[in-house]
Amino acid sequence: MINLTNIFIPLLSPVISIILFLGLFFIGKIFLRFLNLDSIIKQVSNPLFQYPLVGSIFLTFLLFPLVIFNLFDNFILLKTISIILLISGLFFLIKNFPQKNYTYFKKRNLNTEIILFVLFFLGYFLLSLGPITNADSLDYHIGVPLNIVNTGEYPAFKFWIHFNKSGSGEILNTLGLFLKAEQFPSLIQYSGILSIGGLLLKKINKQKNFSVFLLIFLSCPVLIFLISSAKVQLNFVASSCLIFSLVFFGNKKNLTNFNFLLFLNIFLMSAVNAKFSFALSSFLIWTYIFYFCLKYKNLKSFIFSTALVFIFTLLPRIIWRMDVYELDIIQSLLSPIPTNIYGYKQLYDSVASCGYHGCLPYWLVFPKSLNEITEALGFGSLIILFISLNKKNFPYLPISLFLIQIILSKIFGQNNARWFLEPMIWGTLIVKYYRPRESFIFKIYSKVIILQSIVILGIIYYGVVTISIGSLSFELRDKVMTKTANGYNLFKWSNSKLKPDDVVISTHRSFALSNTKTIPGDLFNYIEISSPKAINHYNEIKNLKPTHILFYDNKKNYNKFEKCLGKLLFFKIDAGKISSRNPFNRNQKTYPGFIYEFDYKKLPYCLIDKSAN
Repeated sequence: MINLTNIFIPLLSPVISIILFLGLFFIGKIFLRFLNLDSIIKQVSNPLFQYPLVGSIFLTFLLFPLVIFNLFDNFILLKTISIILLISGLFFLIKNFPQKNYTYFKKRNLNTEIILFVLFFLGYFLLSLGPITNADSLDYHIGVPLNIVNTGEYPAFKFWIHFNKSGSGEILNTLGLFLKAEQFPSLIQYSGILSIGGLLLKKINKQKNFSVFLLIFLSCPVLIFLISSAKVQLNFVASSCLIFSLVFFGNKKNLTNFNFLLFLNIFLMSAVNAKFSFALSSFLIWTYIFYFCLKYKNLKSFIFSTALVFIFTLLPRIIWRMDVYELDIIQSLLSPIPTNIYGYKQLYDSVASCGYHGCLPYWLVFPKSLNEITEALGFGSLIILFISLNKKNFPYLPISLFLIQIILSKIFGQNNARWFLEPMIWGTLIVKYYRPRESFIFKIYSKVIILQSIVILGIIYYGVVTISIGSLSFELRDKVMTKTANGYNLFKWSNSKLKPDDVVISTHRSFALSNTKTIPGDLFNYIEISSPKAINHYNEIKNLKPTHILFYDNKKNYNKFEKCLGKLLFFKIDAGKISSRNPFNRNQKTYPGFIYEFDYKKLPYCLIDKSAN
């Protein structure tokens, strides 16, 4: 059974991950050449910065519909693709290694800004090479790929509530696991940094102050959170920004090119397949493209390209969700969470409420506390205030899209800064292309961005020293995971007690750290456990034949499980401890771990209160 413990090979895992990442360069380059779009990409960026992003989007576009319906043997299909990607990476490395093309970093151009650029790009790259420690990543972002690798099937469980938040991006994460490339998911996110960096590095009419715009992005604190995880958000934020740039800052004649229209639709719809939260920005950008195509009398080609891509991307997802979650076609298309199924309404309420971040969005600029410093956008979120107010050259259309996205995100989106990363970068691009108002205040603002950059660089390299070194040896990995991965000590203990053929229900969310077949127990946080409404969930769990259940700390909900339990097999007073990637969140508190026998044959009625019928 493949798991996060046995896929790790010191030094070799990050090397394989890097080669796979170079494979994305090769795939992206081939895809753009095939569509003959290199010249169009050059209008907004050096294509080299876009190749890995394009390669990753193309693979998700190609693989997702094949994998979710298990049309082929997923194990053979994905392992074959991962090997092809590895060979492509080696070919790209051999072909390009002798070349010395340092366009932006020639010695004669070295200055403070260029040095900061190099430090940022290098720092984020090194940070992405660390072991996976993020809580969401150790739940469904890696849990889904591990399920595919070990069973050969895309999961379709209703009881696994957090699984609903996964999408096509997890297919990319799966490719790395086949070749023991644990760091590949984080490097996929790094492709997003390269892509957006390429957009902001593009000089416009010998623009002198372009560097501040790149620093606004690179010094955004939330990037640290995203780049050091297996989340699939950053590269799809980048795809949105690439399309935004091409539509508003590229040549409008591009919209008469059918291949370009296909490219736009592939990027927009693939983002929705990756994470439903991108449906808003994708739809808004799509409506503006619709307007431009109508204006330039190419609407038929655009509608046809939309229908073509829709059939291969969104339609399979709609059909799959209708089948698994018992939705009608409208619900499947428009509803991010299947609230018709018991437990999912509670999930929806938890992500749609203001939560503990609060409804007042001060957290866009300032973190709530030092514990959450990497969950803010920083001072870059204020850049739109410096847009030139020249009426003759005011960017009404991109500004209107920016404002609509902000307003609708605030109304319908989650109350955290990551939801607003897209419009922040859009705003940065708008001000860059239409020039900021040159003023004393803007000069002060630029100095503040440089100061922010220095602070964020310090945090990045602290992460490199304390987290990325975990990829160098087994001993360093153990130390890093103990300090930074919540649940690592608990599962290290449970792994030492359970047999390979045991099946355990985990009440801790970081179940990807388990070495045995593990059933995620997130369901129990969203339902009344004794409710008869949960009977279908319990029957699904029963079919998986769990033999044990893992509790920790205060044994939350233990009393509701007692009728299903056998004897206490293993107990340790300090099985786990509070771990975090943020040093301000760590403490020395330990908590106990409990492993009980679980009699799955008694399900569902050992949990359901019959008197509630």
